[in-house]
Amino acid sequence: MSLLSYKIIGSGKPIVLLHGFMENQKMWNFIYENNTEYKWILIDLPGHGNSDNYFILHSMEFMAEKVKQVLDYEKISDAFFISHSMGGYVTLAFLELFKEYFKGICMFFSSPLADTKDKKEQRLRAFEVAQENLDGFIKVGVPNLFNQNLLEDLEDEIKSAKDMAKETSLQGITAALLGMRERKDRTELLKLCKFPILFLCGTFDSAVPSSQIKQLYENVEHITYKELPIGHMGHLEAPESCEKLIMNFIHKYY
Repeated sequence: MSLLSYKIIGSGKPIVLLHGFMENQKMWNFIYENNTEYKWILIDLPGHGNSDNYFILHSMEFMAEKVKQVLDYEKISDAFFISHSMGGYVTLAFLELFKEYFKGICMFFSSPLADTKDKKEQRLRAFEVAQENLDGFIKVGVPNLFNQNLLEDLEDEIKSAKDMAKETSLQGITAALLGMRERKDRTELLKLCKFPILFLCGTFDSAVPSSQIKQLYENVEHITYKELPIGHMGHLEAPESCEKLIMNFIHKYY
């Protein structure tokens, strides 16, 4: 099978960047542009950006195996991972399969939890709506990811997220929805790790249960929790604050 679409920027210690649902590698300019001392590996996950579609359902494990193909091709045997939303689900599947690759993880507005029963039903409805009216699905769905108290102030950022979503193929969207719906709970997996982990969450994130995550890991020594008063799209809502928190963590532990 073909390699995923990716690019590499810089030549220092490797950092793998995995985007979220209906995003692509272009979302990461907020972090790599000012931190040129690292080797940034920007990857388009299956069905997103310029990467191919493969199946009706793209499982998190399948996506993880495709990411591993890129790292192996580039002879990268260990790295720090920064992963937004769905990218975090892929990262944790990768961790379960290939834990020797990890020097650290930033779960960037992402969760180790599996979908609840209600969330699984929502994914199926989203699958149907996307097939019937993709533009409508993007128009309605994307703003829900932002802080609902500041939608008027975030019009430009919402438009940017919508434009990126429109670059994702319908098959890529539906295959990811089905894959996310079937993912495993990997809460305990992170507790067993020996490397540093950062959860960066949003108080007003409707997609990730930040308070639940904080409670799950508050007494785990190698896991750090940081929260900003924003929604799910930290790279657009508060890019400077997100960059500072992530890079401070990386400089300390990597």
